Amino acid sequence: MEKSVYTKANISYELRVAIFKDMPKDNSLLNIAIYIYIKLCKMLSYDEEFYATNQKGEIAAYHENIDRISEITPDNNIIVCYEFATIYMLLLQEVGIDAKVVRIDGNQTEYGKKHTYVQVTIDDEIYFADSTLSVFTGDLFGAKLNLPIHGITFADGTPLDINVYNNQAYRDMKFDVIDNGEDDPDHIDNAFETFDRLTKNKKEIPLRERIDTLIKKANNSSLKGFDLIIYLNYLLHFLIPVRESFNVKMYFTRDNTTEKVSAKAIIQIFDETIEDYKYYMYGSDREYKEITLEEIKRMFENHELEYIKEDDDKHKIRGVGM
Repeated sequence: MEKSVYTKANISYELRVAIFKDMPKDNSLLNIAIYIYIKLCKMLSYDEEFYATNQKGEIAAYHENIDRISEITPDNNIIVCYEFATIYMLLLQEVGIDAKVVRIDGNQTEYGKKHTYVQVTIDDEIYFADSTLSVFTGDLFGAKLNLPIHGITFADGTPLDINVYNNQAYRDMKFDVIDNGEDDPDHIDNAFETFDRLTKNKKEIPLRERIDTLIKKANNSSLKGFDLIIYLNYLLHFLIPVRESFNVKMYFTRDNTTEKVSAKAIIQIFDETIEDYKYYMYGSDREYKEITLEEIKRMFENHELEYIKEDDDKHKIRGVGM
């Protein structure tokens, strides 16, 4: 196995025990690799502050300290891509699977800064595992909703269909996203069904009321932190019909008003009753409130809010912070 800076890291006892607990015995190496990957995705979450600061500043330096790996536990579970990759590699090596971290620029001597994924070799077959290829649609989030896994691929980029491998370990893992007892938590489909049930006649129910339904759905979930904002984005993306999607937009901003920088979503909704837009703010604190365009402009002028992607004018509110 290739020696690199990543092999210098140490995994906490608590995390190791949590990952290996209940791992099925007499399983193939590939199934074990899949099991560990999915369980890590369910247990760890992307750092909201790291995203909100656009991977800059003190929080970036914080994550670039490889010694921090030993501090990551099921309770202290906030990570970024190279921490996930390092932990996954070390766990695979511990069970005898050939694995190495691949940094996109090929540098194996410097930790952090660049996106990384894991190369896994089993029976001379090479696989790639990348849980954070997209913060919003990657497996690090999707696995918590039991969405199909697509971050494990063959070397040619073809996704690995884990169902082909009869992975009982995957099917046995549950993550209760819904806490209120109304829904079977096994799959995001229950959110679709609930939304349809509550909005049978979409022509008569104002768009705002349907958005409120999604907010309640997010707030009733057990997701926390940045996962909560990603979940709302997911619900908006998949549950608003294409013909109405131009009436709803979600903008991601950096909130500088708190001690710890966080992400805030601003939802722009076209209100048919006044034939104008209304704006609502939502954050990982689960607070959902209406906010005027003038208030948003003022917050940008005072640098209380800033766009996370400052050079992307396509994802900016017209006339705000441009």
